[in-house]
Amino acid sequence: MKTLLRNKLKISSRIISASKGPLSGSLFITRKCNLNCPYCRAIRHPWKDLNTAEWIEVINKLYSWGVRLFSITGGEPMIRKDIYEIVAHISLTRKAIPWLISNFTIMTREKIDRLADAGLLFLTASLDSLSNSGVKSDGSILNLLEYARSRGIICSTITVIHRDNIDEIPDIMNEVTRRGIIFDVGFYQNVGGLFSASDADLKVKDRQKLERLRSRLRSHKLKTGLVAPSWKFLKSDLQMYSEMSWKCPTQKDAFLVINNDGRLMPCQEFASSVNVLDIDNLWDHRWRQQKAAIVKTCSGCYYGCYYQKVHMSPVDVLLDLYTMLKV
Repeated sequence: MKTLLRNKLKISSRIISASKGPLSGSLFITRKCNLNCPYCRAIRHPWKDLNTAEWIEVINKLYSWGVRLFSITGGEPMIRKDIYEIVAHISLTRKAIPWLISNFTIMTREKIDRLADAGLLFLTASLDSLSNSGVKSDGSILNLLEYARSRGIICSTITVIHRDNIDEIPDIMNEVTRRGIIFDVGFYQNVGGLFSASDADLKVKDRQKLERLRSRLRSHKLKTGLVAPSWKFLKSDLQMYSEMSWKCPTQKDAFLVINNDGRLMPCQEFASSVNVLDIDNLWDHRWRQQKAAIVKTCSGCYYGCYYQKVHMSPVDVLLDLYTMLKV
């Protein structure tokens, strides 16, 4: 069942309504999680979560700065009992786009119904494999995603490509897209900050194997429109991945990340001491100076934000529109 046309039009109109500032914001609404994945360190930093009223204030401030797409992540967001209230405030009150990322281990049809009623527009499930070889490898989540699609939600999976699952990626991609679900991937990172692990052993060292996989991803993207990574990401120089050499721009904010305690982050890995509720705009000297200092000391990384948020090409935009038509 394809996503309702009215939901696609709603998404398009809400994106168009942004006239300034960063379009997207990622909210770590909690770092609590019921899993302990080898490539994720989010749960190792248990700062106190903002309460419901504080998150609503954060959302309002980000919206005033131009943010229209709110990615809700963690930890595991479904642990929070107020998740439906937060989604509803983004979608029904602010008329923006809520996107929830979950490990799906505690997801149910009833919870999906409540999320749909709250106005959720995008739902992503983390998926390591379909062969029980990873922490998140229960294929039954695809049935839940299909149910969410029947409620008009655009659904996807996200798989971290690493040493132990790279050979299974094509099979996962084929099964996910066969069901009309968008397939997304990211390369294993070993930055060792607040999100990724520092262990490089899980990293795929064979660049030829990685390139063969990316060639299959590109081909399937053109064929189905259901492979999420941008064309630039799938054509990028893998030397950058080997070196982990890219750094965020310091003088502009292509996207925002908010830690679970309200602090602004240049990315998922490092937090500033600047609470988003304590500044009036993104040109506050405290944020600009701290972001520059954090980026300067960062050794570099290879996150998809480089190709998917900072450097989007016209081809990428057209292929994203193609995806919208297919789901």
